[in-house]
Amino acid sequence: MNNLIKDARRIPVGDTGTTVSFSPITLAAPDRRLPLELRITGPAAGEALPIVLLSHGHGPSNYIPSKDGYGPLVNFYAERGFVVIQPTHLNSKVAGLPAGAAGGPLFWRSRVEDMSLILDRLDEIEAAAPAFKGRLDRAKVAVVGHSMGGQTAGMLLGARLTDPKDPAAQDVNVLEPRIKAGVLLTAPGNGGDSLTLEQWAHYGPLLRSGEISPAVVAKLIGCGRATVYRRLQREEP
Repeated sequence: MNNLIKDARRIPVGDTGTTVSFSPITLAAPDRRLPLELRITGPAAGEALPIVLLSHGHGPSNYIPSKDGYGPLVNFYAERGFVVIQPTHLNSKVAGLPAGAAGGPLFWRSRVEDMSLILDRLDEIEAAAPAFKGRLDRAKVAVVGHSMGGQTAGMLLGARLTDPKDPAAQDVNVLEPRIKAGVLLTAPGNGGDSLTLEQWAHYGPLLRSGEISPAVVAKLIGCGRATVYRRLQREEP
């Protein structure tokens, strides 16, 4: 086990500022089967603000896996100059689809598409959150994901996998070039033999050909390959 959490206290951070948040913002998405609900939180002052897309996990909680989760993390980013946009993915217990719906229970492809939809519709989001109108730096976009959200973030950065609904579809690539960097929090990682038995039961069929390439690792903030996926992967000697 590494000590990244303890060491994080020593990382220098900027001064905090007042934030403002808008929720819910609802985007029509006919191909999604449900409208996309999101929350946007960011500094009350400042210009050319970088954007963080935050992808929630897949766990059994009602509200943590939704636009309303991860409050301490969102506040930390927003108070220090980032605009955080949180979608509610289709796997959410409060605004998603049943686990047995097409694409479920993980809805991995829809999760990726949610993030691209947000970037496509930033004008609409700004109109619904006028405090941010004209203040977003669209050339500076990062993605942060936790657990299954980490898998979503990795795919947006260029990680590849085999589509579990179509074993012939090898090396699926859904790279989003508008996203320049990312943070993966306890993500499933490369999958396959790297997973613990418990996580294999949840993610194995999805991740059996997952690949975290050097190009993807180069986009990750603050860590390298050896420290990214410890919680879900087996420890090697």
